Amino acid sequence: KIVPANTKDDLILVANLHRSVQYGNVNAVRKFINSRPYALDTYNQLGQPTLSMATNPQITALLLNFGATNEQPSRFTGRTALMQAAAQGQVEVANLLLERG
Repeated sequence: KIVPANTKDDLILVANLHRSVQYGNVNAVRKFINSRPYALDTYNQLGQPTLSMATNPQITALLLNFGATNEQPSRFTGRTALMQAAAQGQVEVANLLLERG
């Protein structure tokens, strides 16, 4: 299910998705996912999957609704999105991840 970014354009687009997730830009994330749903479970340069980058409950719900993998661990730390949310004190995001478990 995980599709790597293979071209320079892919890398830029996926980086834009990750940036939009991190900054809570719901509209940009929705637009990206609608056009490239295969990119949901991509990793950033730090080995974090897209869902683990989400600190905004709306973004988290959106990613889950589109099929993001809830249990996908970070490549380097092994932390899942739930572990990351708990470590950062993101209670609302952690509860959402637990509900969607």
